[in-house]
Amino acid sequence: MRHVLLSCLCFLLLQPTAYTQHLWGCYSIGGTYGAGTFFRMDLGGGNLTRYFNCGVGDSGSPQTTFLPQPGNFYYGMTVSGGQYVRGDIYRFDVSSLQYTSLFSMDTASGYYPRGPLYKAGDGNLYGLTSNGGANGLGVLFRFDPSTNVYTKLHEFDGPTGQYPDGGVVQAANGKIYGMTTTGGSAGGGGVIFSWDPATSTYLVEYSFSFSDGFTPFGTLTEYNGYLWGLTFGGGATGNGTLFRFDPSTSTHLLKYSFDGTNGSAPQGNLTLGANGILYSAASQGGTDSYGVLFSFDTNNDQYTLLHDFDPLEGSRPRGQLCYASDGKVYGTCFNGGANSFGSIYSYDPVTNTYATIDDGDFTDGGTPYAGLIEYAFTIGIEETDPNVVRFFPNPASRKINYAVETGALPDQIRVYDPLGRLYSTLVPVTNTGMLELEPGCYTLLIDWTDRRSSQRLVVTGE
Repeated sequence: MRHVLLSCLCFLLLQPTAYTQHLWGCYSIGGTYGAGTFFRMDLGGGNLTRYFNCGVGDSGSPQTTFLPQPGNFYYGMTVSGGQYVRGDIYRFDVSSLQYTSLFSMDTASGYYPRGPLYKAGDGNLYGLTSNGGANGLGVLFRFDPSTNVYTKLHEFDGPTGQYPDGGVVQAANGKIYGMTTTGGSAGGGGVIFSWDPATSTYLVEYSFSFSDGFTPFGTLTEYNGYLWGLTFGGGATGNGTLFRFDPSTSTHLLKYSFDGTNGSAPQGNLTLGANGILYSAASQGGTDSYGVLFSFDTNNDQYTLLHDFDPLEGSRPRGQLCYASDGKVYGTCFNGGANSFGSIYSYDPVTNTYATIDDGDFTDGGTPYAGLIEYAFTIGIEETDPNVVRFFPNPASRKINYAVETGALPDQIRVYDPLGRLYSTLVPVTNTGMLELEPGCYTLLIDWTDRRSSQRLVVTGE
């Protein structure tokens, strides 16, 4: 409980505008200086606006998903920015369109980050570089945003993993978890590792072998007390796997093996949608071997192929998906599209409808590695009067009651996790009800026809 409460003290709220959410993202190349762009588009697609051209000053090519913050800015990392052109940690202010390089990476510090930053319960940012450090095999690092101090926590060496290609996540037990693409003690197939901020202890939790999956990419996803992830290769046919890891017992369980026809070589994250369904994409395989979009139902271990990619609409998907408040899944394709610079797409699980919503080009940017986030920057957020909608108890174990005390029922209540990702949506039909949430800190956005407000929840799991 102490970890969850500390996490909530520095919990970064989703900051909505009056009534409009947007999708924010980055292209890794193109724009005025050829090094990529930052952009925003309407939820649902359309009205893409370029906000920044990378390549000016210390900025470089962005390949990691943004980490939103209150106060009109977000954090991110590049692979070629900074003083030494090895990558940097930056802050981008949307109000002033100001890019600020906070730390310049070099060979010793670690460089070439490919996954997003993560805000942990201690207020620090954690991340991985895929190269550099004492052994040249990448590092796990901590960055203090209040002092801009960068600290190497672990330098990968082979036996403890090497060449990570993703980010980290903090589980309910307080430990930081991540993966490396190679290394370990089971044939070099990569590892799942943990870092305990309380004891400064690094531990290899699991070493992958070919039979249970080989070369994990991306970032683990926590759901229902487990960590879920993907491997690029290995499994029953060598085409990659979907797995579940239990942090309480360090137990790995293979849940699904790709076979080529239904996808191959996944290189992204699993994204939690509604009702325990995970979404992701495989970078290869499918009917035309250009990759597939798929879902996995954690309730019954059901895999469903949702869409086969082709070169004209976009191919080789690999970034983090975004499950947005409109119920759609948004993602990026690294290649293909109308201009052969990749694309951005949406998928509606209700209607089984796929749509390309932007084709990358060199003018506005293209070749996206990173995923999108749903976010709306504002100066502040209005706290709901507890006499209007009351949530109790708070903190809670897992189940939280709500009661609409006065006035009309809200149109909807949306629950967001600390990264601003939609966790669940509730449409109240009575004045009382209940939510059931995993341990963590959440922002609840309560919408009426003419207003919006919010509350914060702490779920301890105890």
